[in-house]
Amino acid sequence: MGWTLALVPLLAVGTVAYRNARALTEIRPRIAHVHEVLHTLDAVITTLQDAEIAGRGYLLTRDDELASRRELARPVLLDTLARLRALVADNAVQRPRVESLDVAVRATLAFGDDTVEARGARPFGRTELTARLGEAARRMEEIESLAAQIQFEEQHLLALRQDAAERRTSRLLAALVGETALGTLFLAAVVVALQRETRRRRAIEARLGAGEPAYTAAPEAADLGVLDAICATAPAP
Repeated sequence: MGWTLALVPLLAVGTVAYRNARALTEIRPRIAHVHEVLHTLDAVITTLQDAEIAGRGYLLTRDDELASRRELARPVLLDTLARLRALVADNAVQRPRVESLDVAVRATLAFGDDTVEARGARPFGRTELTARLGEAARRMEEIESLAAQIQFEEQHLLALRQDAAERRTSRLLAALVGETALGTLFLAAVVVALQRETRRRRAIEARLGAGEPAYTAAPEAADLGVLDAICATAPAP
């Protein structure tokens, strides 16, 4: 019964360690998910900026290579947007923000298409060129503002999840240290108990060994007594 009670703290600490390890296993994919959202969001903005830079360059130079570079960025941008929407599909706060970002990006692409097409058909006066460049800049600022809101929320989630992971890690380490200490104490108690049992057995064996000559001599003395009695009663020759 005593050894069973001694195992209870070990089992309790082991349970705590298991629960914290399981919680860490669940938190880590959620942290990785936030990193993926942030990375995908950054890819959306970077790809759009590359497309806008190529579009502005075409407005100024009418270089067809710049127009082609802008077109090459389109499928990459749309695929990245689709991946971002999928990543936040289960987030009620971020989903409408990403949808707004998607709408703004597509509107900016449509505005750029119209501008590139018009610039290819005719030259722009200074006023029209300045107005179109200004409108493109305004649209990018709106998109970057939406992206900043999404980024802020994801960074907040990341901080919360990393904090939770750190707390779970600290508890797991404490549980492991406690379990190691308790296990060491339990092992020491077992060793001490075994040593005591060994000494007790040796003492018993020693006492039994010390009494063995007396037990052996008793039958011999009895035999001698019988022999003496026979000799005393026997008739003299």
